[in-house]
Amino acid sequence: MINNQILHHVQRVDISGEYTSGVPLEDLQLASSFLVQALEMRKRYMELSMQSYAMITSRFIRTLDAEGPTANNIVPPCKVVKSHIEDHIVHPPFRDKDPWECHMPEPKGYTVRHLNGVFNLYKKDERGEETRVPYEYIDLAQYIQDMNTMCSMIADGPLKSFCYRRLSYLSSKFQLHVLLNELRELASQKAVPHRDFYNIRKVDTHIHAASCMNQKHLLRFIKKTLKKHADEDRNTFHRFDKFNAKYNPIGESRLREVFLKTDNHMNGKYFARIIKLRLSIYGKNTSEWAKLAKWAIQYDVHSDNVRWLIQIPRLYDIFKSNKIMKNFQEFLNNIYKPLFEVTNDPNSNLELHKFLTHVVGFDSVDDESKPENPMLDADAKFPENWDDEENPPYAYYLYYMYANMTVLNQFRKEQGLNTFVLRPHCGEAGPVQHLVPVLQYLYYLAQISIAMSPLSNNSLFLNYHRNPLPEFLARGLCITLSTDDPLQFHFTKEPLMEEYSIAAQMKQYWLGPHYTKEGVSGNDISRTNVPDIRISMDCQRRDNNIHHGPWMP
Repeated sequence: MINNQILHHVQRVDISGEYTSGVPLEDLQLASSFLVQALEMRKRYMELSMQSYAMITSRFIRTLDAEGPTANNIVPPCKVVKSHIEDHIVHPPFRDKDPWECHMPEPKGYTVRHLNGVFNLYKKDERGEETRVPYEYIDLAQYIQDMNTMCSMIADGPLKSFCYRRLSYLSSKFQLHVLLNELRELASQKAVPHRDFYNIRKVDTHIHAASCMNQKHLLRFIKKTLKKHADEDRNTFHRFDKFNAKYNPIGESRLREVFLKTDNHMNGKYFARIIKLRLSIYGKNTSEWAKLAKWAIQYDVHSDNVRWLIQIPRLYDIFKSNKIMKNFQEFLNNIYKPLFEVTNDPNSNLELHKFLTHVVGFDSVDDESKPENPMLDADAKFPENWDDEENPPYAYYLYYMYANMTVLNQFRKEQGLNTFVLRPHCGEAGPVQHLVPVLQYLYYLAQISIAMSPLSNNSLFLNYHRNPLPEFLARGLCITLSTDDPLQFHFTKEPLMEEYSIAAQMKQYWLGPHYTKEGVSGNDISRTNVPDIRISMDCQRRDNNIHHGPWMP
């Protein structure tokens, strides 16, 4: 095939000789040990919570020994013979059963009780004595110690210099690749018929349900509802002048209440009609999960193309000031206790059990520009003792979200149920330490995915021309584009020129049957429109890191 012929003639530049990235050898060795320590730390956190970890990074860590990794220890990615585009059957996934049909495990009969803010499960033995089910998680003291270790790395001068130089090197190497191979990449793309930027599959990895439609879509839906369902809400629709008075974003929020909420006097009927992905749980009371699940089941809100993330706004201080709760533990109870209870006995809330099979993870959101102390003290109060009026730090929220999710995932896996991931917001308007050079380089080494919304950021925080997306891509970071809120920031029918989030089992239809394989073997240009030359270049950069350690080109 023409792609393979072109790939054989790709131009590459090899760096020979001793390479220390412009820092003394002693600093290089110390920087290397710091980076490996950080990668191993992340691996421990991810594996304990049953979240995925980059295969190439995991393989690199396994090859470490007293003398460092060698090329002989590296397992090369397997070769896959690529078929012709005519052999590829591109079709959407098909579901031939009830989408709410799911596995029903037997009730465990455990007791659900929190221990220092983290929910645990307890079972009774034959003598009636309770023992804790040994689900493992990282305690608060260890979390604070690990966070302090990471902060020390971020502040280390030689490590910052090294990481900055490495990122600059990666960016320069990419620019050189473009200069040498741009025409070959274009020829490779043109050789594939009926595939271009406009008709390849795209995935929106970050879109809020309440703003997923564009302005014209929402307006047409409101007019249609007013015309065909005026009798469903007489107070609002019986007289158009009253509707006009309430359709006033500055004056009232009634429009948002009626059309963009799951919990209102219409039971979220209109919101279910307009969407078919992020939903909110506020932690205000324990009935939120039940109401959200009932809404989803009642109006059949599902799609094979959509998976739900549950965003949890950090609103404890507001609830506390309004005397809705006494301490932070009540906030955690409202969020996590219903999830443990329904996993313990699915029949306790069958609708919630079914709904959770369509949920993939949790998000944490707030105004990141608010000043706060990012550090946690070793003697930080446990949630039941956190009765301050002020909000806990971001890191405090994330620990208890992570730790509770870790135990919950281990419990759900034992029950044969789906597990969750943690995908928090960060970096838009927060402190500088969110993605300084050390963290950027670690994100590159661990291939941590980042969803970026340039148009959203352009409207809220950062001019479009200053957005770091092109720079991140050139450095080799794993970036996806997302829309965030099309209702506020977009004007076309296709904000991302395609649909929303997609589940892993659907990728083989849209990316090819070998999409999980590394490098060129997993790329199918007839579906991705990404030349093998580009994939080969990225693999070369990563493989060099494996062969020579994270400090080498």
